[in-house]
Amino acid sequence: MNHIKFFSRTVLTALLILPNFVAAQEVDCASDAIKELRLGGGFLMLSSQLAKATTTYRNLQANLGEQKANTLIVPELIESVKKYQNQWDTNLAQAWAPLMTCDEFKSLSTYKQQSPYARKFVSLNDKAGAAMQAQSQPLLNTAVSEALARAWTKAQSNENQ
Repeated sequence: MNHIKFFSRTVLTALLILPNFVAAQEVDCASDAIKELRLGGGFLMLSSQLAKATTTYRNLQANLGEQKANTLIVPELIESVKKYQNQWDTNLAQAWAPLMTCDEFKSLSTYKQQSPYARKFVSLNDKAGAAMQAQSQPLLNTAVSEALARAWTKAQSNENQ
């Protein structure tokens, strides 16, 4: 009787752990594909778009002119993106992982647009984008806020000199 309980518990535990293992494996495969396909590269562009839509940036622009405001904010955005890129890529992998299999991600990594899964990948962009936006908006806000704060501080210190 004890053997049956032990076996039942072992099977139940395996069934509970298996989906997490599969999900982790899919995230790893998605992560590899994201790196190979350089999908995280939009982080800087999105950061720049968000920064330029803020009151802080408009104030910098009004006080310094567009060229100086850009010269001040771009290096700060690059620094923030470097700081948070790994988390951005992880979020991207988590957004994509439930949408495709490991084999599909490997095919995309290897064959890119010639992959038989390229169409599927393109068709899922909106789903992945929605998941990514929901998961990464706070990260994007943090990266941009930090960059704007550093740019503002530099503008103020340049003004006082």
